[in-house]
Amino acid sequence: MRRRSNGFVLTRGRLTVGAAAALALLVTGSWWLGSRAEDHASKTALSQAERLLDAASEWKRGHASGCPSVSQLIADRVIERKSASDDPWGGRYHIMCRDNEVQVRSAGGDGRLRTDDDISLAADWKS
Repeated sequence: MRRRSNGFVLTRGRLTVGAAAALALLVTGSWWLGSRAEDHASKTALSQAERLLDAASEWKRGHASGCPSVSQLIADRVIERKSASDDPWGGRYHIMCRDNEVQVRSAGGDGRLRTDDDISLAADWKS
């Protein structure tokens, strides 16, 4: 009977260690996949912001005053409707114009502007 008890304890111990290892693998895998997804979202946002910056600069060169919105760029057919007006996190891109500069911003994953995860690109529209 002693052997049976030791075998049970040993088997139960292996199950506990196995379950702990599986849980650790699950947590690590989830973190890794989440990190990769965030990297992909950031790269996508940068690419979209670059296209919007080029389009806004083109629009600005053709207009004496004002600053286009994404909706204006679509209405004026500077960009196609298929072009993303929303960032990968579901927020809107913001276009701002100051003097000779056009800026495109995304609030990033946290949805708040002026935080570390913002995507922000600027260019001199006269160039």
